[in-house]
Amino acid sequence: MMLQQQAQDQAKAEAQSLDNGELRAWSPRWFGAPRIVEITDSSSAIEWDAVQGASSYTLQKWDPQGINHANGKREGCWRDLYSGPMHAYQDSGLAPQTELKYRVQAETQEGSGGSWSAAVTGHTTERPQTIKDLHDAVLMFDTFGVVEQLDFGVPVDGADSYGQSPLMSASRKGYLPIVKELLTRDADVDYRDCGGRNALMVACEAGHANVVELLLNRNAQIDHDDMAGSTALHFAIDGDTPSIVEFLLKNGHDVGPRDFVAGWTPLMRAAVNGGSEDVAEVLIEHGTNVNLRDRQGLTALMLATIHDNSGMVKVLAPHSEQTLATSRGATAIEFGITFGSIETKRGLSIPDDQLNNL
Repeated sequence: MMLQQQAQDQAKAEAQSLDNGELRAWSPRWFGAPRIVEITDSSSAIEWDAVQGASSYTLQKWDPQGINHANGKREGCWRDLYSGPMHAYQDSGLAPQTELKYRVQAETQEGSGGSWSAAVTGHTTERPQTIKDLHDAVLMFDTFGVVEQLDFGVPVDGADSYGQSPLMSASRKGYLPIVKELLTRDADVDYRDCGGRNALMVACEAGHANVVELLLNRNAQIDHDDMAGSTALHFAIDGDTPSIVEFLLKNGHDVGPRDFVAGWTPLMRAAVNGGSEDVAEVLIEHGTNVNLRDRQGLTALMLATIHDNSGMVKVLAPHSEQTLATSRGATAIEFGITFGSIETKRGLSIPDDQLNNL
């Protein structure tokens, strides 16, 4: 307790002496080395903390080829790089893989300098760090490389030649650590590529349920559609992953959105793309309308029959109105007669004794 009181008394005395102008020759005590905050193949950005009472700073750089004026030998020496009031500097025009070493000193208004800081070292990169480098690191599942590229200043949402962001590439690959790192670096969770797709859509298509869950937890837009009108649910159908379809629907995705091209609902998409029976059953359980028609007047059952998707026909037939006809009078039964295999015809409940006559 006595030591604490002595320290407080000393601090008050120092403050009073400063107010009385008794320490005009005070030299700033140093606080730490400068920091290299960004580095490329040709430049380095250096920052240092401001010192209370300092009027200017001198930044020096070590020149390994400099002449030691004390003995005239080329032994290396410190050279002034910057002098002024700022506490940041951009060292440009450097060669790739150049070794770097900096130190800094603060000066008071009276011109007296404090101690030189400890030196900070680094080196320029071998080549420019580009958006392609970041995407390559993502595609190689290189978490350290992703962190390194982002630390070098590569834009976190920099698009590749297909217009996709690193987050989209990582979501397609399904590598959760990189997805998390990009989101931590404020990657745009709803970034859209040239076709209007986002990370959630590509994760749904690729069947990565853990990435889908993470993106939705980070407030990804669940009901967004791309330029063709396809939604995350359409892409989940393409990926044929019932668990993702279930997860989207339980989190508020509409069960029956139509695309802009053919007017297909997710159920119709499954019927055409050969989706599994499990996917169809999930959609039906969540109340999709199986008798909706697309732009050509075809129902999901008709589409499944035309594409001879016998498994889907088997699931859809009990829930569908099989007598529905197109504008030309064609029904699912008639499509089955024309296009269907034996399995498809049986899914449409055509009697076995009539199969040989079709």
